[in-house]
Amino acid sequence: KKGNIPIPIQLTITFEDSSEITIYKIARVWEKGNTTFVIKVFGDKKVKKIELGDDKIIPDVDRSDNIVRFE
Repeated sequence: KKGNIPIPIQLTITFEDSSEITIYKIARVWEKGNTTFVIKVFGDKKVKKIELGDDKIIPDVDRSDNIVRFE
């Protein structure tokens, strides 16, 4: 979380087999002043990429740090 406006969390996780899941959490996760939020994903698939946000729904000042790739 950056900034002071609480926004929802949307993560799209892409696995090595090209399957994807999207996880969505409402903005309420920030209501008690939390600055971080942990999301656990269980399974045996290897993660290829995690992308935060959605350029149509969730505003973001700096989208350059929204993708993490695992090689």
